[in-house]
Amino acid sequence: MVYILITPTSQSDPMKLPKSVQPIADVIGITQTLRLIGQLPVCQVRDKRYGAAISNRIILIVPVRLKPDDKLVQMVGYDDARKLVAHFGGEYLYPATCAEIYRDFLKKSAHRMLATGMKPTEIAEAMLIPYRTISRWLKADAIPTHDAHQSPVKILTATGENVESRRNVAN
Repeated sequence: MVYILITPTSQSDPMKLPKSVQPIADVIGITQTLRLIGQLPVCQVRDKRYGAAISNRIILIVPVRLKPDDKLVQMVGYDDARKLVAHFGGEYLYPATCAEIYRDFLKKSAHRMLATGMKPTEIAEAMLIPYRTISRWLKADAIPTHDAHQSPVKILTATGENVESRRNVAN
C-alpha cells in the first residue's frame, strides 16, 4: 500500500472561506481552521419545513475556561485553543462543513499525483476514494474550456462546429 502525504494548499493559492468559518480563520489561521473543522463531529438535522430533508451540521462549543485536557486542546493545540477561548469563550459556533473546499483540495491532489506519474487506480487506492470518482475528476479537465474574452471563431473551432457556415449566415 502506498501512503501519500497530502499537504494543505500554499499561501499563494487564495482560498475563499464561508462567512461562518472566516472569523475562526482570522483567529487561528486557515490551516488550523480546516484541521479543526475536519475533526468536529457531524450531526444530522431534519429540516422543519421539509420533513424528508436532512442536512449535516457541525457545532463548535468553545469553553469559557480552558483546561489542559479539553477536547479543543487535543484538536488544535494549547496555543490556538487559548486564542479561541479568548475570542469566542462560552459561545456555540456553527461553522460550515467546508465540504467544497475539501473536495477541491482532493481534486487538486489527484491531479498532482497524476502529474508525478501515478496511475488513476493507484491514486484511488492511496486516497481511499472510489476509482470512478477519481477517473471523473481527472477527465473533467479534458473537456475544453473557453475564456470569456475569446473570439467566437475560436470558440466555434474548439466545439467542432463549421465556422464557414456561421460566417455565411452572418453576411
